[in-house]
Amino acid sequence: MRTLILLMTGVFSLIGTAQQNELAFLSISTLEAENTISESIASVPPNLLYLKELLSNQSSDIIKKCRERLANYNLKSNSVYDDSEKAMYSVVFRNKQVNIIANYESDGSILYTQETYKGIRIPKELMVKISKVYPGWAFSKTTYHLSYNRKEGIDNQFYKIQISNGKKKKILRFNENFKAI
Repeated sequence: MRTLILLMTGVFSLIGTAQQNELAFLSISTLEAENTISESIASVPPNLLYLKELLSNQSSDIIKKCRERLANYNLKSNSVYDDSEKAMYSVVFRNKQVNIIANYESDGSILYTQETYKGIRIPKELMVKISKVYPGWAFSKTTYHLSYNRKEGIDNQFYKIQISNGKKKKILRFNENFKAI
C-alpha cells in the first residue's frame, strides 16, 4: 500500500508544475462521513463546470452521486491540506465499485480526474444496441472509464462491456456516442 502511494505521488509530481502534496486515500464511506452535501449551497461551487458537463451525460445513479461528492469535496477539511503555499493535491476515492483519482488546486477546484466505475447500469440505448447485435447473450461485466480536465472538459470516455453466451465470452468497447471502438 505504501509503495502504491509513493508511486502515484511520484507520477503526479512529474505531471504538475506546482508543489505536490501528500496523496490522500479516501473510501467512499469515509467521504460520505466527512463531506455531506448541504441542501442549500450559499455560494457557487468551485467545480460547477465539472458538474455541469458531467451530469448532463446519461449516467447511472452511482456515477452521478460520486461526481457530486467529488465536485463538492472540501479539500481544506483534509488533514494533508496546507494553505501556506499554492499546491496541487491528488486525492483517491475508492470502493469496490468506484476508483477515482482527482487532482485539485489549493482553492479546491478540480484540475483533472481519472474515473473508473465497475458494475454500473449502462445506458438503455447502448443495452438495446448490444442486445440487437448479440441476441441471447448476457451482460457479465460493465465498466465505464472517464478522463476529465478543466481546460478541455471530457478527454476520453468509454464503456467496456463483457457479454457471455454459455462458455463464450466477448469484450466490447463503445465510445460516448455508443459507437464500437
